[in-house]
Amino acid sequence: MTGTVPADLGIRGIGVDVVSIARFSRSASQAGFLKHILADEEPRRSLADSAARFAVKEAVLKCLGTGAWQDGTDFPDVVVELSQGPGAGYRRVDVRLQGAAAAIAGRVAVHASVSRSGDRLLATAVLEALVYQSPSVVFSSTAQTL
Repeated sequence: MTGTVPADLGIRGIGVDVVSIARFSRSASQAGFLKHILADEEPRRSLADSAARFAVKEAVLKCLGTGAWQDGTDFPDVVVELSQGPGAGYRRVDVRLQGAAAAIAGRVAVHASVSRSGDRLLATAVLEALVYQSPSVVFSSTAQTL
């Protein structure tokens, strides 16, 4: 086996955002708003889903320390997939970085969660940096320098 192996994991950033669905609804009624914040591949199932995606995007961009529109980042750089759970909740939140956000973040795992209480959505995000080291033993008949 050749390559690199995980040596350590470290927290790179933590972000939190709270969104009012009613306030988001007013913003979403403006022409082009949803097109500006959602990536092309993100479904537009419901207003609450779009608001949840927005909250996660804000939390992730805070993890990066950029916010939106700084250092070339923008909301579509953070792609959020919401898996429906029982009732009105989300079972799983998957995040993929692309564009400027991916370039700034480097090799990270993104962990995110969304909770809802009435009109409010709370999103939390954690960026976990992957730090790699060369393996001390290479199990291969054709060892390569890394």
